[in-house]
Amino acid sequence: MDEAGSSAGGGGSSFRPGVDSLDEPPNSRIFLVISKYTPEAVLRERFSPFGEIQDIWVVRDKHTKESKGIAFIKFARSSQACRAMEEMHGQCLEPNNTKPIKIYSVEETDKWEITTYRFGNLIEVYLVSGKNVGYAKFADRMSANDAIATLHGKILNGVRLKVMLADSPREESNKRQRTY
Repeated sequence: MDEAGSSAGGGGSSFRPGVDSLDEPPNSRIFLVISKYTPEAVLRERFSPFGEIQDIWVVRDKHTKESKGIAFIKFARSSQACRAMEEMHGQCLEPNNTKPIKIYSVEETDKWEITTYRFGNLIEVYLVSGKNVGYAKFADRMSANDAIATLHGKILNGVRLKVMLADSPREESNKRQRTY
């Protein structure tokens, strides 16, 4: 286990998303958007009926060690991951937690989306088709500032990131004076 998350696989493996050699067989990892209060034990309990879980990684804040509300689960077989996605997407994990989870295969989830989820309560990601432009909407300014401080100038998918705050549509329309 390290400061960024927890590792539940046997033998102290160091499962981390984005490492191609760890995706054997292909499509055997899933990406989950969960409640910040969902413990790893609940994930193991709810997902083990679908097959052999090789590892679970709940992404945690480096400083507070609190869950960031996302996790990765590595299954032994692609078919197990696929069945888990099909049956669990949109379900609630616990009776007292009514927030439905979202599940994606790591391969179909854009690296930008996975990267931005690390910084807090991400509300929405929008990528402009055919351009190297994207927008991430966070629930609070602190999460957005963390993303800016960490990602600005980094290279993702071969593109140097220029990360900054953008005005909301309301702020943008207030700036423009319409004259007819």
